[in-house]
Amino acid sequence: MDRPAPLLHKPYALAVAPDGRRLFAADGGDHVLAAVDTATRQVTARVTLPGPARGLALSPDGARIYAPIADTDQLAVVDAGGLGLLGLVATGDEPAAVAVSPDGRRAYVPNRLDATLSVIDTATNTVTATVPVGARPTGAAVTPDGRTVYVTNNAAKSVSVVDTATAAVTRTIAVPDSPAEISITADGRLAQVASDQSHLAWIDLPTGTVTSRPAPYPVTGLAYATAAPYAPTAVLDVGVQDMTVTAGGGWSAQGWFSTRCPTSSTSATAPPR
Repeated sequence: MDRPAPLLHKPYALAVAPDGRRLFAADGGDHVLAAVDTATRQVTARVTLPGPARGLALSPDGARIYAPIADTDQLAVVDAGGLGLLGLVATGDEPAAVAVSPDGRRAYVPNRLDATLSVIDTATNTVTATVPVGARPTGAAVTPDGRTVYVTNNAAKSVSVVDTATAAVTRTIAVPDSPAEISITADGRLAQVASDQSHLAWIDLPTGTVTSRPAPYPVTGLAYATAAPYAPTAVLDVGVQDMTVTAGGGWSAQGWFSTRCPTSSTSATAPPR
C-alpha cells in the first residue's frame, strides 16, 4: 500500500467482499462497522453497532455481514450494500466468533462463557439449535461441503467436530495449548489451528491426526492464500503481537518463522521444519 486507509479508532475485525471492492472493518473502541473502498482506500459508509464486534463474516453472496457482539450476547446482521443494521439475534453468553455455511443458510456462533455453539437460520434470523461444545469456545470454521463445523475450545485445549445435519458433536480432537483461530483449506481436508499460547496445529480432517509446532509468540490470526503465486500452497498470515508475518514459498519476510504447509492433507501429515 502506498498510503494507509483512514480507518477507525481501534480496528478489531476485518472481512473482504467477494468481489474484492470493499473491505469491512469493525471498531473495537467506537462500536462502529465501516466499509472501505479498496480502490480509493476511503471509508464510504459506517453503522453503529450495540457493542464491539468480536469477528466478522459475510454471506457467500456478499449481501449480509454478521458480527458477534459479546457485550450484549447478540449477533448483529448488517446489510452490506447500504451498511444498515437489519436485526439482532440473541445468542449464548459472550459470542466470540461467527462462521457462515457455504450456502449462506446457517450462521454458527461459538459462545465463550456457556460453552455452546448457536446455530442460526439466516432466513429467519432465529436460533434453531444450541450445541454444547468444550470450555470457552473461541473460533469456528465450516467445511466447504457445509456438512461439518469445527469449533476451537480455548480452555479445553480441543476442537469439537459438529455434524450440521444433526447439530451434535461427533468427535472431539485434542490440540496443543489454547486453540483460538481456525481455518480450513478449500479441499476440506486440512485445518490450521492457531493457539494464543504460541502454537500452530495442523489437523488432517479425514483422520483427525494432529501435528503441531511452536510459534515464537502467541498467534492471533491466520488465513490461507487462494490465488497465485502461493496457491495451492497454504500461506498463513499470522498475527504475532503487534506485527503481521506473511510467509510464502519458504520463510517469512522477517526471516525467522515459516508458516508454509501444503493444502493437501496427504502431504501435510507433518508441518514444515
